[in-house]
Amino acid sequence: MIDENFLHETGVFEGLDSKERIAFMKLCKVELDRRVGEALAGSLTDEQIETFEGFMNDGGDGAGKAVDWISKAVPDYQSIVLRVLGELKADVINNRDEILARS
Repeated sequence: MIDENFLHETGVFEGLDSKERIAFMKLCKVELDRRVGEALAGSLTDEQIETFEGFMNDGGDGAGKAVDWISKAVPDYQSIVLRVLGELKADVINNRDEILARS
C-alpha cells in the first residue's frame, strides 16, 4: 500500500532521494496504522481492543494474526483501510510542496 507507487501517485518520488523515500514511506505507514486504528476504535468494544492489542504485542507473527482477527471482527475492515489510505494520499498531495521543502 505504502510503496514507491504511492510516492509516484502523490508526486513526491522525484523530489526525495532514496534515503528520504524510505524514511517517508515508514512515516506514512505509521500514520496509516494510526489513522486506521482511530477509525476502527469507535466500532470495537473494550474487550475487542484488548484482544487486538494482545495480538499486536505478541511479536513474531502477531501483526498477521491481528489483521486476520480484525478482518473477521470488522467485516468492512478492508474498505476502511482503503478509505483511510485515500485520505492519507490526498493529504500528502495537498501538502506535497511543504513535504518536499523539508527534504
